[in-house]
Amino acid sequence: MPRFRVRSAADPEAGEVEAANWIKALGKALQRFGLGGTHRSRVVCDLDPDGGVQVSDPDGGVVLTMSELTDDGVPQMTYSLDDDPTNELWDPPDPAAVPAFADRETQGEIDLERVTHQAREIGHCVSTAAACELALDILMSAVPAESASILLVDGVNLRFAAVRGPRSADLQGIEMPCNEGIAGVVISSGTSLLVREVDKSRDHYREVDRWVEYQTRTLMAVPVAVSGRTLGVLELLNPFGHVDFADWHQQAASEVGRQLGARIGLT
Repeated sequence: MPRFRVRSAADPEAGEVEAANWIKALGKALQRFGLGGTHRSRVVCDLDPDGGVQVSDPDGGVVLTMSELTDDGVPQMTYSLDDDPTNELWDPPDPAAVPAFADRETQGEIDLERVTHQAREIGHCVSTAAACELALDILMSAVPAESASILLVDGVNLRFAAVRGPRSADLQGIEMPCNEGIAGVVISSGTSLLVREVDKSRDHYREVDRWVEYQTRTLMAVPVAVSGRTLGVLELLNPFGHVDFADWHQQAASEVGRQLGARIGLT
């Protein structure tokens, strides 16, 4: 089993966790160091080309760093999203959508307020399906994401309940285990995760990525939660062009996830 060195900002002494890959190691590290635990917790992961994952929160700065160890205890670069079942399913977006967000980078505060107001309408939807569709409509109008999805807990699996992107018809209703990928970390920790700069990893590409000449750069996943229960995950993939997902994008997605969780909790 691979070993990962984890250093906390509060406790610089090296600790270790064992996990099948860095995504599962991240989940264990979040639990060990008390991060997450509520649907309002937000964590940002920056992947370092030198072989580490820097985990921080938007308000408290760097929280911990994590790197995989070789058998002789030397950190090595192994991270990728190859083990995330949601990552292999996306095609390139329509480039015509990019200009719509070109002048929006300075409108974060206004757009966040608008999203927060619109998200209240999710509670009035007549069905869970309609609520999921409205949630993505709201976010995709404000956040420059190329693709998006909502996965809901269904027994021991997560089911794609709503999808945006060129292959949405193919993904609707597909299931994956609740404990896999970034979505699995969000389910287990109740934490909103923003994984940036995935493309720094030389081993990131999957066969599907190569085939469509597409590259995953950034993945944001937030819990769909109510009263401490995580009912699903909302994911946004790849901001358009050279725009990064901003802090307010994560806040907006978290608020939509909260309102959606409250609506689903009524059923």
